[in-house]
Amino acid sequence: MLARYFVQEFNKKFSKRVKGFSRDAEIILQTYPWPGNVRELKNIIERIMILKSLGTVINPYNMPAELKSLDQKGVEIKIEPFLQQLPLDGINYDVVTEKIVKDVKAKILKNTLIKSGGNKSEAAKKLGISRYKFIREQKKFDTLTQKPS
Repeated sequence: MLARYFVQEFNKKFSKRVKGFSRDAEIILQTYPWPGNVRELKNIIERIMILKSLGTVINPYNMPAELKSLDQKGVEIKIEPFLQQLPLDGINYDVVTEKIVKDVKAKILKNTLIKSGGNKSEAAKKLGISRYKFIREQKKFDTLTQKPS
């Protein structure tokens, strides 16, 4: 509802004739966690309306990457190479899976921070979490990777 309101507002402001959103675009808007709340929604709609060549409907192609990156339906993680490295006998399932999850989370945080140019707020936004949570998670994994003196 708010997104449609902002479209109307920016139609007037920028002399556009956008009628609304495609169904896929609506789904993306509904599933995004909106850590910046209404202000973030307004800013994103304004950015779409200013920067994109729009027809009469906003579709996923018009939306910023941070919104679309959350749509993980088509993502497939290849774990076969890792599975082939596991011994055939005597693994501790809980220990192995906990280690995998920690390693993957740490790499996601590090990779996103690099892609965000070291900007923690931007990295958190791309991950759909608060800056506070990003820093907390990062500290958790930094302490795991540090060797005791």
